[in-house]
Amino acid sequence: MIVLGIEISANVDISLQDFEPVVDTAFEHFSLDQNGYSIGITLTDDQRIQQLNSQYRGIDRPTDVLSFEAHEFDPDTETTYLGDIIISYETAQRQAERAQHTLTIEILMLTMHGLLHIMGFDHHDEASKNEMWQIQADLLSQAGVYPKHLPED
Repeated sequence: MIVLGIEISANVDISLQDFEPVVDTAFEHFSLDQNGYSIGITLTDDQRIQQLNSQYRGIDRPTDVLSFEAHEFDPDTETTYLGDIIISYETAQRQAERAQHTLTIEILMLTMHGLLHIMGFDHHDEASKNEMWQIQADLLSQAGVYPKHLPED
């Protein structure tokens, strides 16, 4: 079992169990031992994610998801903390409405996107974006998550 730390600072109808197939699929894809890793996922609002986006990326506006890679081993628990994924539920809601799928699907898609960033993927150019989007689509499908549209960037 993968250790997930979920913090939901919003009235969003999503549970720990909703995240498990997405995280399990990503961990399996990257051949990560289910017992040796943990990850943090936080759902927050636009105001807080804008503060974080400004502080860590120098971009003073809300975004949908931020990822903070850690890859820190804890000898006491014998697990590696991979990092944190911060998702704005307000931005996710707007994107879900535009894409015409549920908020849950959008949040799970952003979770997978954040996991890929933590695992070293990025989309600074067209080639890396295409690779990341393809892996993201494949893994979401394997996890049983079917967004109607992937984000543009």
